[in-house]
Amino acid sequence: MAVAITTNIREKVGGRNPRRDRRDGRIPAIVYGRGEEPVPVCVPLKEIEKAVHSNTRVVELRGLPGNPQVAIREVQWAPVGEDIVHVDFVRIALDEVIIVSVSVDLVGTPKGISGEGILDQPTKELEVSCLPADIPEIITINIVELGEGEEIRVKDVAPPEGVIFTAGPDTIICRVIIPVIKGEEETAETFDMPERIGEDKTEEGAGETKEG
Repeated sequence: MAVAITTNIREKVGGRNPRRDRRDGRIPAIVYGRGEEPVPVCVPLKEIEKAVHSNTRVVELRGLPGNPQVAIREVQWAPVGEDIVHVDFVRIALDEVIIVSVSVDLVGTPKGISGEGILDQPTKELEVSCLPADIPEIITINIVELGEGEEIRVKDVAPPEGVIFTAGPDTIICRVIIPVIKGEEETAETFDMPERIGEDKTEEGAGETKEG
């Protein structure tokens, strides 16, 4: 069963209304998709925060005609801090496949960082294609056995049942990298090979003998 969020239609859009909504504990949002006209709404801040932070992807909008089920398509955040300022909802059909982004959760401490290795995670979300009922809350990956110089790609992760990853199979999700110290590189580049003892002196001596 989808999480229910109380929804009110915004009669006036723009101006001071969004700021007034936020002051009253509501967040402006938009509902669109499936050939219907976009509907500006507002939702309680606490309810949408709970849904977003629990990685809920499908919600029911209570207060709109038919209490439609929608997917959270996009969440806009304040430039500073972790405040939600706007949400996009897209209408869905429970029997139609949709594509949404799901957060990637790395579990454990890689054995490769016990030395000089550093964990790098280029991919923090993965797009998945599935029915709304099959949308995973999160993609969990165990990284305990990840060693120095090793990586985990999309093809190394088994998707949940009924789910297809849309990213390329060679997309890197995470890896343990070895940092290169700049000073060491410069030392290696400017290091001079030692002279062979007596080589230059022999040539100089030969020249002096001829001149004499």
